[in-house]
Amino acid sequence: MIPALIAGVLSLALVLPGAPAPSPPSPPDAQAVLNLAVAGARSVDYEGTQQVMVRGEHGIEVGTLKVARGGDQMMIESQASPGWVVVQDGNQRSSMGLNGGSASVSEAELSANIEPSADVAQLLQKYAVALEGTVQMLQRSAWVLRIERSSDLRLIERWTVDAVTGLILQRQSFDDQGQIERSITFTSVQEPFTPPPSALSPPIKASAPAQEFYPQAQVTGFAHSAGLPATLPGGYRLRAGARFTAGRTQVDQLVYSDGLEVVSLFQQPGALSRSSVPASARKVGLAHESGYLWETFPRRAAWQAGPNTDTLLGASPSDEFQTIANALPQAPIGHSLMSRLRHLVDWVEDRL
Repeated sequence: MIPALIAGVLSLALVLPGAPAPSPPSPPDAQAVLNLAVAGARSVDYEGTQQVMVRGEHGIEVGTLKVARGGDQMMIESQASPGWVVVQDGNQRSSMGLNGGSASVSEAELSANIEPSADVAQLLQKYAVALEGTVQMLQRSAWVLRIERSSDLRLIERWTVDAVTGLILQRQSFDDQGQIERSITFTSVQEPFTPPPSALSPPIKASAPAQEFYPQAQVTGFAHSAGLPATLPGGYRLRAGARFTAGRTQVDQLVYSDGLEVVSLFQQPGALSRSSVPASARKVGLAHESGYLWETFPRRAAWQAGPNTDTLLGASPSDEFQTIANALPQAPIGHSLMSRLRHLVDWVEDRL
């Protein structure tokens, strides 16, 4: 996890000294700013540092990321020790540890959603956007965009968007009580910038588990082979998939998006037990099985799906998490002799 630093530091937009930035042009409509931000995320090359604040189960944690983007490549490097990196090449994203291991699921999730989805039409089917005004940030004129869930006008996110490039200088997400639960804020940025290859390549000491990625054309078939759907309640559509090995266990990952938020579904063989989840997880009754729900960021839900344990991970609201879990396969693990032997072998291998 990112290191816990000074509590109370939320997500301050740092303004560097110097000549005042020019005023932004006349206010556009909110959708024009949204379009600008999505286009900027696909066309602006830059290098910079970001402060990440998370209000999670351990209180407020603050960390620093070094970020570089060039074309369809990106590298995000944690400045903590022992550290981790996330490398993106097109739609493929790999999390790597800098200590010879791999980054944890939670660490990888901290870097998710730095950039918005490219599907504005899908986003607007579920969310409403409005302009809150203008600010000066990093000597740049910027628009402040408010994003609410249309069904109940709940505040979901707030973006600060460079009025010229569309670069999202700050992205905040909010919990059920309207508190900021995650903030990603540029503290410095160089743009325009053409990152050298070294800025987009992980350090030699970084290592990542072998992953088999499934592109958009193949991911639906991959999901169906695992008995999982291509769509989820709340407007989530399947975007990507991967298969990798954690320890000696094969894990399937499916990534769904509603145009704004992203949730990942992990499926791996084995039994779910109370000892395998954090103490903060709350036991809940699901449609066909009992399971566990973590309501702090990043939110998670876990349950038994026959011979597999399924885990849902993301920043979506808690009410959507339980609804999504109820739409996915749930079943007891089964008690056949072969099933018991298989899980005994898994248990022994895990501990060895």
